[in-house]
Amino acid sequence: MFRALQGIGVSMCFPTSISILTDSFPNGRRRNIAFSCLGLSQPLGFSIGLFLGGFFEGGTLGWRFGFYFSAGATMLLAFINCFNLPQDMKRGRTTWRRMMHEIDWVGGLISSACLGLLSYIFA
Repeated sequence: MFRALQGIGVSMCFPTSISILTDSFPNGRRRNIAFSCLGLSQPLGFSIGLFLGGFFEGGTLGWRFGFYFSAGATMLLAFINCFNLPQDMKRGRTTWRRMMHEIDWVGGLISSACLGLLSYIFA
């Protein structure tokens, strides 16, 4: 169950990272390289995480060392990102017309229904 929740968390991070890359890089070679680096980093990080998890669990350090190391690295990176992420572009006023045409209402309803069903199944 916790692996499923971890997968849901990663699936929430992926659209955000794509959005940051899309807003940060203009069309062209640099954006393509940024997308390919993102595509490489996720399976590579997953593989390294599996290896290190097995290493810590089977070694003398134990799983707690890996957990605390990951928590510390996450807090450090979250602090660094507070200062390094690019600012969002200023958007115009929010109007009913913009809300009706710029929000993916069908996708929002489908994803909400799926998450609701998933939490009902786990309960």
